[in-house]
Amino acid sequence: MRTMEFSDITKEDLAEAFELAAIECEIDDEDNELYLKKSCVDFPLWVQINDERKTIMLYTHLKFKDDAPRDQLAAFAQMLNDTYTTVQFATGESDDGKAFLKGYYNIYTNFGIIVPQLIYTVKKFSEIFIDAIREKDQEYIFFGS
Repeated sequence: MRTMEFSDITKEDLAEAFELAAIECEIDDEDNELYLKKSCVDFPLWVQINDERKTIMLYTHLKFKDDAPRDQLAAFAQMLNDTYTTVQFATGESDDGKAFLKGYYNIYTNFGIIVPQLIYTVKKFSEIFIDAIREKDQEYIFFGS
């Protein structure tokens, strides 16, 4: 089983691990993160390394419809949190005033990571995020069809 020591967890080494697993990604040097493309996972996401906290954070987001009931957004996110694991859901608002649902998950890397487990977690995170939305918004109240 391939492991990666904490000192070896860099965006370049993670990009190599993802590419070996046939997950296409782009390196963002400015934000110390990787962008994993939709063509390789169920829903696109970012992988951010935080050396200070010794974590890898997976995160993604999807904008709510403009006419989504704003007073129900937080309750929707909480219902998803009560139902699903691996993804933590929260709501937010972008600079242009558009509301969005954010999904995130932190992996602690104090002692390094097991690469196959990271790959599996990334795939499950992406799958759970979009499946949760599809399952819990079947009437398209919050998101488009």
